[in-house]
Amino acid sequence: MANQIKSFNISHMDLGSTLDFHKNTNELIIQKTPETLHIVELATRYQKAIDALSEIVNRATKYIATLSLESADDIRDRLTGVIMNVIHAHLTSPIEAMRQVAILLDAVLAPYKGIGQHKYAKQTQETDGMLRVLDETENAAAIATMHLEDEVEQLRLANENFKKAQ
Repeated sequence: MANQIKSFNISHMDLGSTLDFHKNTNELIIQKTPETLHIVELATRYQKAIDALSEIVNRATKYIATLSLESADDIRDRLTGVIMNVIHAHLTSPIEAMRQVAILLDAVLAPYKGIGQHKYAKQTQETDGMLRVLDETENAAAIATMHLEDEVEQLRLANENFKKAQ
């Protein structure tokens, strides 16, 4: 009695392992010959599928545009971090005016905490929203009190540069 191949879930294999499996299987087909197995047409199509799979296993997945997006995103993330960290630091300031504007800004920016961890498209839209909030009169005055105008403008520029890099 011939041994049966036990079933296994090939969809759980990574691309390289899948290719290796199919190449090994094809080697067995070649050893027994497609003619003997009565699968000449199938063996030809199978070899073409293996060749196609071989081409994509080591394909380039990172492009120059990706590098410029990563760079633009990094600048945007760092600027957001500076703004958030300065505000957070002033929450315990002994200077009452600084503490009050920090409390105000901390509250209005609460929905934007952690935006640097979000996917590019979502972060871009959230950064636009954060900038709109910071442009409101009371918030803009608070940003000026904390001397964060340059950081906010650089964040605006970084977000626009990110959009152009896409």
